[in-house]
Amino acid sequence: MGVVVVCRYQRTKAPLFVEQAGVNLYSLEELSYFLYHNICLADRRFFDERLCRWLKEEVGCEELALRIQKGISSGASFPSLVRLAAGASGLFGEKELTKLEERLRGLATLAEQERIKLRADELLNNRNEWAAIEEYRHILNMHQNNRLGMGFYGAVWNNLGVCYARQFLFRKAANCFETAYEYQPD
Repeated sequence: MGVVVVCRYQRTKAPLFVEQAGVNLYSLEELSYFLYHNICLADRRFFDERLCRWLKEEVGCEELALRIQKGISSGASFPSLVRLAAGASGLFGEKELTKLEERLRGLATLAEQERIKLRADELLNNRNEWAAIEEYRHILNMHQNNRLGMGFYGAVWNNLGVCYARQFLFRKAANCFETAYEYQPD
């Protein structure tokens, strides 16, 4: 049996466009849900004046907007800003917010290429292939991290090939799959 959540906040007339994911958010609950389930797509730049203005003017959460603005100006950590925004709607309980903070701490321990790959994988899963292509290509243009191993780069080439295949760019996809095979024959 599923769970139904009754939104406490009204749907906004003007959405908050999240460029990283290519989605529009229309309520505080959608913002919370997005941050909880797509944390790899957000970064510190997500918390800016535009978000605060949307929260204040469209959602009607002036207090939350002020708290986020204070956090930004005082240099609050990214996890604390995420917890503040994700917890404001009441959509997630203490247990889920603690789990979110643990995921954020885990992300902080990853190499830059690994974090970018997680973001690219999330974009790929959300069918935003063009943005994922940019992220995968960014990884491949970076200095190779020997600690990550051949399998990591094989997976990047494979996923880049999937992106191209979904865009019907089969020659590019085939080249990526061949390179992925060279990195990881199994």
